Amino acid sequence: MGPTANFDLVIETLPPPDLLVYLQASVPTLMERIGKRGRGIESGITADYLERLGALYTEWLEGFNLCPVLTVPPDDLDFVTHLQIISERILDKLQGKEEVVFPEM
Repeated sequence: MGPTANFDLVIETLPPPDLLVYLQASVPTLMERIGKRGRGIESGITADYLERLGALYTEWLEGFNLCPVLTVPPDDLDFVTHLQIISERILDKLQGKEEVVFPEM
């Protein structure tokens, strides 16, 4: 089996998702959150690795066409304050790609 065999099987078997919500955090935010969790298995994750992973996700999303993509920047995300904004964008953007931009506080 090749590296995409499971993905291909899922794509062929299941209906496509209605929406992909992509939480695109900055590397400093990711490093901070990894540090706060303190999980040993994550201790070797470097900023360079996260930068490369982010670039791969960006490249992958450019060719992703199974469903609309909603990109949410979670760096300053507060689900209490921003829940209405996120909910509206999810409902509004089920038919296309859109980014959520939070007002400055």
